[in-house]
Amino acid sequence: MTLLSSHLTSVEGFHTTFSSNITIHNPADIEGCSLHFLYRLPPRIFADPYELANYAAFYSFKSSGTTNLELPVTAVSAEGSAILLQVNLPDISTSGKASVMVDLPLHARYGALDQPAAIEVADPTCFWVCPRLYYHPMQSMPEMPLEFAASFNTSSSVFIMAGKDPSTSVAVMHVPVGHAADSPQVEAITSAVVVLGFLYLLYIAVQTAANISKRHQHVKVK
Repeated sequence: MTLLSSHLTSVEGFHTTFSSNITIHNPADIEGCSLHFLYRLPPRIFADPYELANYAAFYSFKSSGTTNLELPVTAVSAEGSAILLQVNLPDISTSGKASVMVDLPLHARYGALDQPAAIEVADPTCFWVCPRLYYHPMQSMPEMPLEFAASFNTSSSVFIMAGKDPSTSVAVMHVPVGHAADSPQVEAITSAVVVLGFLYLLYIAVQTAANISKRHQHVKVK
């Protein structure tokens, strides 16, 4: 039996890590199996594939949906995105009990005005893919995007779902958002800053031109 527990390392701001721990009570039960994590992320949360490339020593990954970090939430599909990990397992064959930690860095997009600040992030689905042997119970492949499902050979494999720790609470990330009621003040302050910046640059330009003119006059007098 294997048991999964997950949590966000930080619940405030735009950056966090979804940290998961899978406890393996009897490693012999999953000998020859591969470990996978399937994350379904809401539109306002995403994993940066370029950042995930730095985790190659721990897992390989596939992504589906929009992962462009530059896009605002209004330009992202309501379906969000999905990430599939295949974990590089350490040697646990001789252990009586083992655990594996998996960290997925996550980021939040800037939300639309007056959107709820709290974003619920679903726990990952953790499963094992094992050779089709008589001692493994038959379980169906978890629902996932077609491009993910195509990477598994269902004719020669079985899927074993990891249990979830019942004490794990729902992961919620709190992201700052703007409010429409503050727009007039923000626009006024922004306009004032732009005008002051322009006046400062104009002052610098005039001073520079005056200094250059003085130097030219000084050269002519000589």
